[in-house]
Amino acid sequence: MNPVAGREAFVGVGPVWLFYLLAAAASTVFVLGLVSHLKVWRSGLAAGGSWSWRGFLVDGLLMARLWRRDPLAACLHASLLGGFLLLFAATGLWALHEYTYPFLRGRPYLVFSTAADLAGLLLVVGVAGLALRRLVLGRRRLPGGWEDWGALALLMVVGVSGFLAEAARLQATRPAWAWASPVGAALAAMLPGRLAGAPGLWWWVHAISALGLIAWLPWMKLLHSLAAPLNLATAAGRGEPTAEAREESGRPLLAGQLLSLDACARCNRCETRCPSFAAGEGLSPRQLTQQVRRTMLGRHGLWAKPPDDSAGGSLSASDPFLCTTCGACQEVCPAGVSPLEIIRAERTLLVEQGQGVPGDVIEALESLAKYANPWATPRKKRGAWSKGLDLVDLAKGGQAKWLLFAGCTTSLDQRAQAMAQAMARLLAAAGVSAGVLGRKEPCCGDIARRLGEAGLFEMHLEDTAAVLAGVDCQGVVTMSPHCAYTMNQDYPRLAPALELEDDWSHQPLHYSQLLDRLLADGRLELTGTLAGRATFHDPCYLGRHRGIFDPPRRVIRATGLTLVEMADHGQDSLCCGAGGGRMWHAEVQDADTHISALRVAQAQAAQVRYLVTACPLCLIMLTDAVKTAGLEAEIQVIDLAELALRAAGGPEPA
Repeated sequence: MNPVAGREAFVGVGPVWLFYLLAAAASTVFVLGLVSHLKVWRSGLAAGGSWSWRGFLVDGLLMARLWRRDPLAACLHASLLGGFLLLFAATGLWALHEYTYPFLRGRPYLVFSTAADLAGLLLVVGVAGLALRRLVLGRRRLPGGWEDWGALALLMVVGVSGFLAEAARLQATRPAWAWASPVGAALAAMLPGRLAGAPGLWWWVHAISALGLIAWLPWMKLLHSLAAPLNLATAAGRGEPTAEAREESGRPLLAGQLLSLDACARCNRCETRCPSFAAGEGLSPRQLTQQVRRTMLGRHGLWAKPPDDSAGGSLSASDPFLCTTCGACQEVCPAGVSPLEIIRAERTLLVEQGQGVPGDVIEALESLAKYANPWATPRKKRGAWSKGLDLVDLAKGGQAKWLLFAGCTTSLDQRAQAMAQAMARLLAAAGVSAGVLGRKEPCCGDIARRLGEAGLFEMHLEDTAAVLAGVDCQGVVTMSPHCAYTMNQDYPRLAPALELEDDWSHQPLHYSQLLDRLLADGRLELTGTLAGRATFHDPCYLGRHRGIFDPPRRVIRATGLTLVEMADHGQDSLCCGAGGGRMWHAEVQDADTHISALRVAQAQAAQVRYLVTACPLCLIMLTDAVKTAGLEAEIQVIDLAELALRAAGGPEPA
């Protein structure tokens, strides 16, 4: 009778009790490490949240975000992860077979053996590919040390030793169904007789390396394989604590943000896209995230020391205020980590403690509190830009279809005022009634929010909600994408927690959206006679943060100009350098290399006459950068509304 396909466990292994002892020790170390990190996650301030199975399965386990950005890396990671998970499942099935009912006999065993071999091959190929990729890209693109190479080496030892143990077993037992283990059989054929005498030796190498991997996993960067899917599953549903709740708890970070620290794989994608790092300012989102991670683990882990809050935040005094909050780091992160959220939390902690905040940032915040703008300008001058224009004074009980919400910078900066004036004239040309609030216009709170003054931001939110509740208009259109983002994204998260009489229900448009709508409806006509090449600089808080890319481009095309794209555009646009309150941070404005200079260089490379934008901060920064570079005769920085006004009958740009 032909024997039934199968195999015995622990062939030539020796004292099996030693394996169980090592397995118990590895499991204990694993649990201790996981508990330590769970303790850190739980130390954060809770703010609601919800679970997303799509985030967990599609973005987490299937790595959809990585596939979109880097298919090769995604393929290699999928090979490693898929092989590891299949081998883990195979180990579980074999344990059930061994300790419950022996069902892996005959054909089921043949299928099981082949599948396990292919899973091991996937693991080895994935590890080898990632190691080669790390060598090719080098330390600039993938900085790392012993931990990175140690993790790859240990995974490789697990995979290769498993095949060697299998080959040794096949040489020793010579079963008729060796073909069902194709990789092991191939190795046995390549190394005839050399492994037969030591199946137990290779089994122990495989077992010890696998148990070592399990024990080490919560303590090394491979922890991101567990934390990343959890982070992606919970990121979208996180709430927002009020300043009062933060003060009462004394906790600087949300629980979800602490989870995201362990989701970081240190792949360096964030650093390669960070405009501050590109300008040589010294900010590294990767290093920052890891520094906060180490600090929080030291404060709240199993072996935590009592926190010394008198020392201020987790970072150096200047690092948090170098961030432009452009969001490029979180956009490219396959694990959904948001360094800018962590930075804002650190800024809030520094502001609350009154330590490590740059002097010019303090002055801007004091101006916001006193004048409701960061320019230290009396509120009575806020409406001066609108004099002589056909605009309704909504602060005095007037009625209009649209409230034109200029914002602090557009109202008070001379260069930016032309944006609002052009938009007002375009609305009049389209026969659309519009009004303003003049000196009664509140600050939306964007600057306070980005700089970490949570309490002041909430005051601005409440003030804005109260003012807009009494305005007789059908909608709000903002000149600044920062105002539109703050009102559309930040307000709804905090309005319920602040128990406003009416939850925030306004959904302001950015003016580029309204111009696009008026053109589509035929209310506004452009001559389409402007000539030349133009490019559009996507403001971060219009494009990347809100996904509004096409409306401003349709407006540009309607003017007759030929639209070309810069090297970085759309979702991958390069920041102008003014966001995150940096406009009022003298240290970065006085630096030798400006982020805006990098952007102007891209415009120059695109060989355009017009550099168009739709944000007052971008307009100011890019105009100054063109002047500094001496390119005024070559490139003209112009606002989208100004361009549209000229195409509607005004003079062609010089």
